[in-house]
Order: sequence, then structure tokens, then C-alpha cells
Amino acid sequence: FPNIGNSCYLNATLQSLLSLEDFFRSITCTKKIWSLVPSEDKLVILFILLHLRVIIDVQDAHEFLITVLSQIQSFAPQLQKTASYLGTNYTCPVKKYMLFRMESTRTCKM
Repeated sequence: FPNIGNSCYLNATLQSLLSLEDFFRSITCTKKIWSLVPSEDKLVILFILLHLRVIIDVQDAHEFLITVLSQIQSFAPQLQKTASYLGTNYTCPVKKYMLFRMESTRTCKM
């Protein structure tokens, strides 16, 4: 992607997300559900990313990635309701592919 001004953080984030085939496929496969939710009709992921770039002042790729994933995750409740209405299921791709829980165990050797 071309670097327009100071948009290298956007390019790095976009390229990273687009390289995650399962994540991106799960978004494109649920396009029918997204298209039925009027306020979420901008899901085509590039539109969300470009929209966020304009309205949110982010400084680096990590901050932008967290913002994008949070935005996608915030759509989940409405999309789950719409999917249920259609007799199908919706699983948030952020929850499915990006969230994890890390445990740390510390032991004291005395």
C-alpha cells in the first residue's frame, strides 16, 4: 500500500490483518449478516479501517490495531442478534482468532 503522508501504521496494520486468512475469511463469510445491520453496513473491512483512520488520532500500528479490533468486537452483539433472526450463528472474529488469556505462575525457591 502506498504511504500517504504519515500512514505507515495504517499500512502495517492492514497488511497484517489481510494476511490472517482465517480472520479475514470469517469476516467476508458473514457479509450477509453485516449487510442486514444498517449501522454496520460499512463492514467491508477496508471501510472500517479507513473510517477509523479519519476519526481516531492514533500514533502507531499497535494502537491502531487495538482500535480496529475493539471496533469490530463492539459490533458483535447486534450481529449476533441479526444472525439469530436469520436462523444462523455469528461468532466475532476478534473473539475467535485474536483473544487469548495468558497465565503466569511464579514459584519461590527457598
